[in-house]
Amino acid sequence: AASAGSVAVLDQRPGRALSRAYQQFLAGFRGGQYLVSPSCEDSMLRTLRNLSTTQCPPLGYDFENARTVASFGVPLLDGWGVPEQMYGLFSDRSSSGRTLIQIESSKSRTAHAAATWLPIAPGTEGIVALGRANVILREGLYPKDAERRIRDFPRYRELVLRYHPDTVSAAAGVDANALVNTARAIASSPSIVVSGADPAAGPAERITGILIAGLNLLLGNVGKQGGIVYRRDVPEAGAAGYAETALHQVPDHSIGVLIMDGMESAAT
Repeated sequence: AASAGSVAVLDQRPGRALSRAYQQFLAGFRGGQYLVSPSCEDSMLRTLRNLSTTQCPPLGYDFENARTVASFGVPLLDGWGVPEQMYGLFSDRSSSGRTLIQIESSKSRTAHAAATWLPIAPGTEGIVALGRANVILREGLYPKDAERRIRDFPRYRELVLRYHPDTVSAAAGVDANALVNTARAIASSPSIVVSGADPAAGPAERITGILIAGLNLLLGNVGKQGGIVYRRDVPEAGAAGYAETALHQVPDHSIGVLIMDGMESAAT
């Protein structure tokens, strides 16, 4: 009954075939609500879409075809994304050929398992991203059409060139050679640079997220196999689309039955 509240599904991983099944299921209930909430996996993808100079389709990570993944504090092996997928991709480096570089201040499980761990000082993620961009720009390790993909590229270049690895090394407390070598690594193979919310540390500041996301634009990782790919919408499967409702827009006491799928820890 309407007075008892509606039936709702909170889908923390929208865009799947199962998501469509939830929408079809809710169509059978009067006032059914399909709810979504921002996830830590999607925060950088939203930033990239906002930074795009053209209309950008939905984005997704192509970890399967990436050779190098540089993670700024993202707990890839601590329940992030689809845990079984992350373990399968990064737990055995000898056979997969993938390299995981973890940049964070504490030695988490992900940092312990990574091929390279850069123990930076807390709060220096943004300048570390600029230091890597400095190496990539000075050594010409980026595709030249990056000047078209990045808004106001001359100003971005001017900013980046202030952050030489030696300067960043002193501020972030990490070896300058390590900064240079990891910058070259993400530039020399299909790569993904990822940032997001860590349940322990909380989300990164907005400007930090922009600086880290900018590395993907500089390297041409967006729209590229082994990088951040364009996703196609899930087929309708014979049913009309069902409206999404943001979790924070749901009135108090309006839900009678709530089904939660993929619920994360309180990181958002």
